Amino acid sequence: MPDGTSDDQGVLPDETSDDQGESPDATSDDQGGPCAAAPTAGPERWFPMRGAFLDFLASNATGDDDAIASHVTEVRVRKAGGRGFAEVRVTYGADEAVEARRVARAFAQWRHTGYGDAGRVRVLGPGWAGVERDW
Repeated sequence: MPDGTSDDQGVLPDETSDDQGESPDATSDDQGGPCAAAPTAGPERWFPMRGAFLDFLASNATGDDDAIASHVTEVRVRKAGGRGFAEVRVTYGADEAVEARRVARAFAQWRHTGYGDAGRVRVLGPGWAGVERDW
């Protein structure tokens, strides 16, 4: 997971001189976030949801939103402490923040209408920290 700092390369390990080879990378520049130390097993683990999100986009997207699906590479969701957290990885670059916000809006609509839960989604592009939105 990119830690969003100036040395971040967007992949793990981030291959910078401070990298510890683990996630989070446990250095002073690591921003962690609510999902950085998520368990890999149990009810609070990440669940892959790309297929379900793409199905939603295919059946509900209109206008500017219909091109979102081709840019979504990964979707994962987890619950921790009764709150939802999600990451959506996209191919949009840092100069395409408007498109990333569309993804966040569509994701929020999907979770709200399809699941009725609440949480926060982070949309991440290659080499940049992305955008966040509550749902």
